Parts: sequence; C-alpha cells; structure tokens
Amino acid sequence: MRIESGTSSDRRNRIVMFLAICVLFAGWFAVDGFVRYPAKNLKWAWQYLASIEGIPQPEALKTNPKAMLADLQQVKPGMTLDEVRAILGEPTWQKGQDLCYIGPAAFGWFRVRDEKVSEIKRVEMNGEPTENDIAWQKRIGYLMAVLTVGTLFHLVRVLGRKVVLDDDGLHIAGRQIGFDAMQSLDTALLERKGIVDIHYTSDGVPARVRLDSYAIDRFGEIVAAICARKGFTSPLKSGERASDAGMPGAS
Repeated sequence: MRIESGTSSDRRNRIVMFLAICVLFAGWFAVDGFVRYPAKNLKWAWQYLASIEGIPQPEALKTNPKAMLADLQQVKPGMTLDEVRAILGEPTWQKGQDLCYIGPAAFGWFRVRDEKVSEIKRVEMNGEPTENDIAWQKRIGYLMAVLTVGTLFHLVRVLGRKVVLDDDGLHIAGRQIGFDAMQSLDTALLERKGIVDIHYTSDGVPARVRLDSYAIDRFGEIVAAICARKGFTSPLKSGERASDAGMPGAS
C-alpha cells in the first residue's frame, strides 16, 4: 500500500490567485509611483513653461527624480550653476537664460545670467498628485513586491509538501507515525472544518497529528486507509467518495 498526496487544488489555486493579485497591485502602484504620476506632473508643469521660446513638447522632456519641492526651494539668486547641479543634478531643459527642472510632482523655472541664478521665475508643486501621493504609491508598491516574493516562497513550500501513507505508517511534516503508535481518530472538526486528528504515542508520550482536507489532496483516501488498517470507525459518509471525504460541503 502506498498513497502519496500533495496539497489540494483548492489550496494551491487560492495561493496562486493571491499571488496574481499581489503581482497586479505591485505593478499597478509601482507604475503609478515611478511612471504614470511623474508623467502626469510633467505635462502639468509644461503648461507653465510653454511660454519659454523653444522648449520641447512634454514627450521630449524627461522628469528629474531629484527635483523635489524642498530641493527646488534651496535654489536662490546668486547661486552658481555648479551649486544648483550639486543639489538637483542635470536640468530637464536649459537654453539661454532659462533653466528648468521638472520633478515627479514639482517644477522650478529659473533665470540665469553669467553662469549664476539671477531670478526665481516659478517654483511650485502639483496638487494632484503631490509628492506625498507619489511616495505612498512607491511604498505600497514596495510592500506588495515584498508580499509577492513571500507568497511565491510560500507557494513553492506548499507545492513541495507531501503526505505519504505506506506499510510503515504515515509520513507527514518530517514525522513518521507507525500504525502501532496510532491510538484513535478524532473527527470532531471533520464536518465543520474538514479536519481529522490522529492521536498517537511517541516514545510513550501522547501526541497528535492533524490531517487537513484543505491541505491534503488525497485526504479521504488516506483517512479511509488508516481506518481500514486500524479498525477505526470510518468518518466517511455512506456512499461518499474517499476523494471527497472531509471537504466542507461535500456530499
């Protein structure tokens, strides 16, 4: 006799579904935080900069992730361009006396003369999305990414778990429980939760192992075989298939 069972399809499918949801939301929030919201801000900022002669359309400009409102506000008249670049990096666009920085949710427009800032034309943050909105999108994206990785590892572990019943007894969760050690079958939770507890002795000490129909695909076959071998009263309903036994709602 040998019955080998992996996890139930119900459990596997639920984990896979949750994994798919995690991937979907991780991607959704990441795209919003890193791509969609900054692109929206770039178009918004361009409306204020469109009067600058020769400035390209938004599609030809690139958002500078360093151009945050607090950093843009550090730029003061008299600062050299090297000092500005030390704070903000390379400008989004520069020509003649106009120097422009467009960040994820804010922009700065400065006038330049003799390699120094001569005038602060405009520094402003978008009201929707704000920098805080973008930060939260990124945080949630990171969180969902971590949850995705954790769920993936959980799925791999679950798919690798096996329960085996053979002539040597029950092999489950790294334990081997011989038939001689099995004392009784507790089915109090079978109808409500699909769980059967096997009470056994290990080196003379009472112990218990739980068989969960949600986690064991061939749960009914294993329970039926243990009952047949030990002479326990079978919890299977009359006419019930062994493969359906213990599953809540099964008939």
